[in-house]
Amino acid sequence: MCGDSAVPAALVGSLIGIQFIWTTDCEDALYRSKTETGVMNTVNKKNQQRLNDLIGINLQTDQQLAVYGRWTRRKVETMIRARDVFDEIVKKKVKDVEDFEWSKQARFYWRDDLKVAKVHVADVDFDYCNEYLGVKERLVITPLTDRCYITLSQALGCCLGGARPRAPPARARPKRPRTWAARSASSCS
Repeated sequence: MCGDSAVPAALVGSLIGIQFIWTTDCEDALYRSKTETGVMNTVNKKNQQRLNDLIGINLQTDQQLAVYGRWTRRKVETMIRARDVFDEIVKKKVKDVEDFEWSKQARFYWRDDLKVAKVHVADVDFDYCNEYLGVKERLVITPLTDRCYITLSQALGCCLGGARPRAPPARARPKRPRTWAARSASSCS
């Protein structure tokens, strides 16, 4: 599933490993799309196939699922989101990694020289601080949640923190800085 990626083998089947592979595949397609026709659609199909494979895995019994580790459902949720994001990028005919439609997404990179994972959102990057912070149920990501994540990442990148919006708890909950911290596996005090 990883190909010739520089992602450590131990991370490939993990949630972040899937995000590394997605980021690498999509970014490679964006670079190649300037000279190769059809590369964006090919990667879109590859993302769909990866999602179908994960769905197939999740249809197995609990005993069979134990082979794949924990969080297989979250891996599917993550790939659904990734598929939708890249599908939107293809529809908008994005052809550059500097385009805001791409850079606003949470992108995950493995820095082999530092032996650390990085999460990039727009022009801010964070060290990924282990998946245990993201154990809570994942949110349904909507365009509003995306905008809140961008805003919160920019604020955290400027060391400003983030404030909980004034709204009833049901609406405010997905936009909390702690929720963004869980998604990016960053510490949030």
